[in-house]
Amino acid sequence: MSNWILLVAGILTYSLAFFLIIVAGFVIRNIKEYKKWIPIIAVIIIIMFVLPNINTNNTQINLLLSRFKVSSEGLAGNNRSSVTIDTLLNNMFLTARGLVGYGDGYAECLNSLYEKKQILTIKTEFINFGILGMLFLYVLPLFYIIKTPHFSKKSLCFVICFWLSLYQRPWLYIVSNYMLLVSGVAYLNTSEPYEKINQNIKKHLSIGRKI
Repeated sequence: MSNWILLVAGILTYSLAFFLIIVAGFVIRNIKEYKKWIPIIAVIIIIMFVLPNINTNNTQINLLLSRFKVSSEGLAGNNRSSVTIDTLLNNMFLTARGLVGYGDGYAECLNSLYEKKQILTIKTEFINFGILGMLFLYVLPLFYIIKTPHFSKKSLCFVICFWLSLYQRPWLYIVSNYMLLVSGVAYLNTSEPYEKINQNIKKHLSIGRKI
């Protein structure tokens, strides 16, 4: 029931990232059951290439569907960048700054000078801290989480989706987000063994009844 409540709440936010993360989570959880991918792929094709061209006579729905439209510039709903950020990011990787970055807050400051609005994106973290900084700040914690005892398949799915969400909200070190990550992994790591035990108990009970 709680999952359905979260799903409805996510749909009502009109968030493109929410839909993409839901799809990514489904694919990861069913990575070996490729037959389940067929309806998902069909739905994605319809959403991205058919629905954006349909007028529903509803402003909000049309706005949501238009974000899935693919053009020569990429996905229309990807508003997590700006000309300033993209130019700075492309140029810095040609120099030593690509390794160490420009320092905390540099990207946000420069973007505020040349753009009308601020943006939240992982690209600013690359500009501020460089490749080495990103490895230290984001990749090392990822490996640490994965190496926790009894790390489960559900935990892996959760962690991958969490890291994907950092593209639009690079707030790993905000207390609420960090606690969500750690507590989520801890819960999933401990819940999966109990689920297996319950399945084994039900299996033995069903065998006993047949006997």
